[in-house]
Amino acid sequence: PSRFETKCGDAREPLPGSDYDIVLLANVLHLYGGRDCAEIVRRAFDAVAIDGSVVIKDVFVSPDRAGPTLGLYFSLNMALYTEAGDVHPEPAISSWMRDAGLADVHSFNIPGLEGSNVVVGSKPPT
Repeated sequence: PSRFETKCGDAREPLPGSDYDIVLLANVLHLYGGRDCAEIVRRAFDAVAIDGSVVIKDVFVSPDRAGPTLGLYFSLNMALYTEAGDVHPEPAISSWMRDAGLADVHSFNIPGLEGSNVVVGSKPPT
C-alpha cells in the first residue's frame, strides 16, 4: 500500500475535509489576481490539519518587480493570456499565508531554477 494519497481539485473550490497533512499549490497562484490568491490560500488553510503544512511552489518576482528575468517574462505571459493572472512577489504570498492563519511561514529558492521559490507555512493548534 502507498504511504501517500493524492486528491486533485479546483483551487477555487473548497477542498472536501479538513484533515490533509499537506496542501500543495504548485504553479497555481500565478493564474489569479491577489484577491483570488488570498482566498485560495485561505481555503488551503481550512483544508489542512493541525500541524499540517501548506506548500506553495510558483514563479516569483522581486517586490520591486526588477527581476528575476524568468519571473518578469512569465508575468508578461500572464498579463497577455489570463484575465487577472500575475507573478506575485514572495512577501505577498507570505502575507496571504499569515493572514489565513498559517505560522512559521518561510521560503526558499529552488537551486538551479532562477525565479522559482517555495513558501511553506504550518497550521498551528487553535
